[in-house]
Amino acid sequence: MKYLPLIFITGCFILKASTPETTDFIPYPYKLEMRDERFPFAAAWIGEKQPKRSSLYIRPVYLDIAKERVKKRAISEREAKERTEELEEIARYMKVRFEMAISNYKDHPIKISSEPSEQTLELAITDIVPTDPVVNTLGTAAGVFVPGGSVIKAFGKGEIAIEGILRSERKVVMQFKDREIDKLSALPVKDFQQYAHIREAIDDWAEQYAAIMVDPWESMVDESLPVSFY
Repeated sequence: MKYLPLIFITGCFILKASTPETTDFIPYPYKLEMRDERFPFAAAWIGEKQPKRSSLYIRPVYLDIAKERVKKRAISEREAKERTEELEEIARYMKVRFEMAISNYKDHPIKISSEPSEQTLELAITDIVPTDPVVNTLGTAAGVFVPGGSVIKAFGKGEIAIEGILRSERKVVMQFKDREIDKLSALPVKDFQQYAHIREAIDDWAEQYAAIMVDPWESMVDESLPVSFY
């Protein structure tokens, strides 16, 4: 895993995810700009004209790239099969969360379509590493007796990387990529669950993307905090 430098806050190390590499899923990688100040993603590009608010179809999440990476990291065929099944479940969760966030945003100006429409959102999970509850348990236990438990827990952090493409009448009008790692939790219950932090990252992305779709493109959409308060 790749992380940006450590930040030490109130006795705890907070890691910020580094920018993910761009995969072949993105049609125009040379257009991506690192951290456009209007958007919460690590890199993004948008066209000059915002599509009209109408219906939106969200395709099933593309998983081929993530599946290859999951298989390469697996130490056995059984683990590869289990991780792949978990990835597919997370992909279904992601599609539903984006649909819910967009359809429920403010005055519901965008209708989610069950079949291809004028606008299509294509999402891909390009990498995923579940949280390691065993390492986090050791880190928590170590922190009770000696400083540095949070450093041990850093090795148990999970991560998820995504890419997205918005097409309006088949023309690409937006593309983005981002990566998130486990947040520092006030209540570390999520640290002992493999996919709780990843689902929280997806929830954040869904709400942020809904704001991007509905609000004027010159509006600011805040980035997620690296700390979770629940």
